[in-house]
Amino acid sequence: MIAGVLTAEWIKLRTVRATPWCLGLMFVLCVGVSVIIGLATHSLSAPDDDLTGIGGNAGMLLMGAAPVIGFAGLPGFGVLLCGLLGVLSVTTEARFGTLRATFLAVPNRWVALSAKLIVVCVACAVAAFVTVAVGLLAFVAVGGGSGGVSLLGPGTSIYLTVPVSAALVAAVGVGLGALLRNAAGAVTVLLLYFVLFENVLSSVPKVRVVGPYLPFANLQHFLHVAPGHFRWPPAVGGGYFLAFAAVVYLAGAAVVARRDA
Repeated sequence: MIAGVLTAEWIKLRTVRATPWCLGLMFVLCVGVSVIIGLATHSLSAPDDDLTGIGGNAGMLLMGAAPVIGFAGLPGFGVLLCGLLGVLSVTTEARFGTLRATFLAVPNRWVALSAKLIVVCVACAVAAFVTVAVGLLAFVAVGGGSGGVSLLGPGTSIYLTVPVSAALVAAVGVGLGALLRNAAGAVTVLLLYFVLFENVLSSVPKVRVVGPYLPFANLQHFLHVAPGHFRWPPAVGGGYFLAFAAVVYLAGAAVVARRDA
C-alpha cells in the first residue's frame, strides 16, 4: 500500500505545473547567479580572500552556492523555491478538490500526507543537489576565486547540507500548506518569515539576543552562512531546524486529519 501511495504522490507532483516551474527556475536562476558571482570574484585569491569570513576553499564554495543557500541572514532562491513547492503541493490539491479524492483512496490521512511529504522532500533534495553541484562547477569554470577552487577540497560537506536543508524547508512548506490550505496565505507567511521576520527581530536591540534561537538562523548556521555567534556546532543548528520543521508539519497534518477534506 505504501509503495502505491508514494507512486501516486510522485505522479501528482510531476504533473503539477508548479513543480517544473519551481525546480526549473531554481536551477536556471541559481546556476546563472553562480556564474555572475564567479565572474565578479575572478580576482579573489581562493586560499585567503573571500566574502564569507570563513576563508579558504570552503568559503569559496559557500560563495558559489550562495544563490541556493543564501548569505548573512538572507535566504537563497533555491531554499525559498523548495518551500514554495512544498506549499503548492498541498494547496493546489485543496484548490481543485483532488485532496478529497486522495483521502477517499487513502482513508488514513496521516499516511496520505506523509507520502506527499516524502515525495516532495526527496524531489527538492535531489534538485538542490544537482543545482548546487552544477552551480559550483559553473562558478569554477568561469574562474571564481581566480580559478583556485577545488570542488572536492575542504568544504565539500555542502553537497550534503544543501539537499538536507532543501528537504527541511520543503517540509515546512508542506506543513504550512496543510495548515492554511490557501496558496496566497501560506506563501505570504513563508516569505515574510524567512525574508523579513527573523531579520527584523534580530536587529531590534532589546530582543536581538533571541537571534541564535530562531529556526532559520539555525538553518543558516547549519549551512555555515549565519551571522552572529552560536554556542553550539552547525550540526545542532540543523537538528534545531529539523525539530521546527517537524512541529510545523505535524501541526498541519493534525489539522488535516481532523477537518473536512
